[in-house]
Amino acid sequence: MPTITSAELNVYSGDNVLVDFYDPDKCPPVPLVEVPRHPWRSHGVRIYAKLMSSLPAANVKSLPALNMLLRAREEGKVTKDINTIIEYLSGSTVISLGILAHIVGIETVKAYLSNKTSPAKLDLLRFFGLDITLFPGHGQPEPLDPNGGIFAATQDGQADGAYNPDQYSNPNNWKSHVHWTAPQILRQLPEIKVFASSIGTSGTVTRCGLALRKAKPDITRVGVCTAPNDRIPGPRSYSLLEPVTWFPW
Repeated sequence: MPTITSAELNVYSGDNVLVDFYDPDKCPPVPLVEVPRHPWRSHGVRIYAKLMSSLPAANVKSLPALNMLLRAREEGKVTKDINTIIEYLSGSTVISLGILAHIVGIETVKAYLSNKTSPAKLDLLRFFGLDITLFPGHGQPEPLDPNGGIFAATQDGQADGAYNPDQYSNPNNWKSHVHWTAPQILRQLPEIKVFASSIGTSGTVTRCGLALRKAKPDITRVGVCTAPNDRIPGPRSYSLLEPVTWFPW
């Protein structure tokens, strides 16, 4: 009778149980589910959704958050003396940092964000135990703007006992999709021909897309923007993509 591992049974135990539970290397792959009805099915088109909301932290951004924290520990940037994480974010990445930082023993996560953030979003961040600091100005400030929250988080993250992951320039942000997301998709759907993803700061769509293209050179990659004045948080409209060109990816 073949030996079945705990990971295959989706069982986690031991002193490192919570870190293991959030580590994709020790979990079953995120489900890939076919969309059952759509206008092009009769033409032979098959569409699959990668349900990243099925991750333990319920969002795709938990992968960059976890990878940034784990690699920072390996590189000696996060030690037992670090008790505060500081990041400029208002959404899923900082919520994931709030969850994961506590799991790895960091007491406080400070979220720097725009004063235009909705009350409902602020309540959600407080629910996850985040310490909030609001900044005036543009809701998506330039990283090098000395009056912006991204710049402030970078500076404050250099204080004793603090660490700023800086998702906007940290290569371990996008490397999470090279390490986890793309390989999972290739194992689950080796016949993939088109990869589509929304564009925020563009780490997911570019690096997952590049990793897929390395394995399948003929793949088509589609970046999806929000319509003008659409208030869906995270993805950007086409007019807001220009600042994204600053980011290394």
